[in-house]
Amino acid sequence: MPVVAPMPVTVYAKYEFSEDEKKQLGQELAGKIDRAEGLKTEKKSLVSEINERIDGALNDIKKISSNINLGFETRSYTCKVEKNFKLKIKEYYCIHSGKLIETKKFEPHDFQQTFDDVKQDDKKEISKSGKDINPSIGQGLDILATKEEKKKAVGKAFDKEATKILNKAGIKKNGQPSKAKK
Repeated sequence: MPVVAPMPVTVYAKYEFSEDEKKQLGQELAGKIDRAEGLKTEKKSLVSEINERIDGALNDIKKISSNINLGFETRSYTCKVEKNFKLKIKEYYCIHSGKLIETKKFEPHDFQQTFDDVKQDDKKEISKSGKDINPSIGQGLDILATKEEKKKAVGKAFDKEATKILNKAGIKKNGQPSKAKK
């Protein structure tokens, strides 16, 4: 006769699923597959985002390292340009700080002097109304009474500048050579 054990024992044995249980398991499986695919997509997205952040950090490191090695970096400045005809250079001054940013040698077109290149002090004329005008760039010409007065003011500024240039070249206004300086 068989002896019955006093305590129950757990045994693993074959269990056959009913059709409803198989259907439920199929739905559960489909949900788990969708969840796994979603997690894989999320992982790819996160890895891609993290890789972009790593690349950005490495690029920052390269830039800073380069700046340290070179001792400078290139920046954008809004500048005013002043031509120095004596030294044949253009000087670029930062509008905000007034600091000299860069100096470049003249290019062929820079040698052509314009009224704007003449010193401001050499260009001032006084109109009949007593106001300062700058005929070389047209500022203040609207206060003059007639076209003749405007022409006269521009002519004076031009004559003054032409006389300077002729004197530098050693030529008198009448076309005769001036006394040579020794």
